[in-house]
Amino acid sequence: MNKKSLIIFGSIFAVLIIALAVALGMSSSNNKQDTAAENEATNEIEPLDTTPIEGQQIVYLGEEDAANEIFLAFDYSCPYCKQWMDEVLPQLEKGYIDEGIAKFRMQPMVFLNDTSQRLANFDQNLVHYNKDNYFKIARRIMEEAEHQEEATGDWGTDQYVNNIIADYGLDQEKMLQEPERDSINVTRKYTRALGVETVPSVFVNGKKVENPFDVNEITALLDQ
Repeated sequence: MNKKSLIIFGSIFAVLIIALAVALGMSSSNNKQDTAAENEATNEIEPLDTTPIEGQQIVYLGEEDAANEIFLAFDYSCPYCKQWMDEVLPQLEKGYIDEGIAKFRMQPMVFLNDTSQRLANFDQNLVHYNKDNYFKIARRIMEEAEHQEEATGDWGTDQYVNNIIADYGLDQEKMLQEPERDSINVTRKYTRALGVETVPSVFVNGKKVENPFDVNEITALLDQ
């Protein structure tokens, strides 16, 4: 083989090697992209810790050792939170909480007004000193809430809180004292830890529910 033939043969061989390398590189890249897409599709969202405040006292509706947790971030002054308590919670109680499949807890936020803070403070003292009556009283407050712009009456006022204290024979001094933690700071910590921007916000086993009023979405997470 003469020198010219060797040069031509070598050039063709080099082109073939380069083409093969490019093809292998593209295949590897495509495989990596496919694998990344598969991982993204199969990886579950990491559940969040719904108790971001160390040492915070909490109270559950249902069995405390239930395998599932339903968590509600709410504001006592929020009409949609009242609606959630009236419409959604009873459905979850019947099928899951009463059956010991899930436990439920709620955390008041201070988002809307002074009444939000007053009742969040009262809520915190209820958890500390009257756990047995917590849900009975909290649900009564939500059921009696007035949200019309022209609403009259004393709902959410100091007098209203005093009436609740009297009705249930609670210790007035303990119920009206400054709570262990500032309720606004508590709200900030939950907002940062859980990304709570609106109420009601619902989490099932630390995973945020896209539509808190969609019972099917909530129960689907509970059934996983």
